Amino acid sequence: MKTLLSVWNHKQTPMTIAIEPWGDDYTLLPNERYEVRFKVNLGGAIIPSINVLENGDLQIYIEGRSKNLRLGVYDGETLLECGHNRRSD
Repeated sequence: MKTLLSVWNHKQTPMTIAIEPWGDDYTLLPNERYEVRFKVNLGGAIIPSINVLENGDLQIYIEGRSKNLRLGVYDGETLLECGHNRRSD
């Protein structure tokens, strides 16, 4: 099973996406769009629940995660590394 979550930053300031429980973070600059792609091998796997919290930044919580879950954050077809565009506060 594949699923996709598109995230757009329509603010004038950068926005961080945090993915939990991994603690990965990605920063979208103004007017950028990323895709969070999930793939689950359903051969006896638990299908995770995905919860999203917006608090100025965006937090995505994956509950019931399984070793059969593959997750990636993409800019177009480019797989991004954790810390992409990270702000140096």
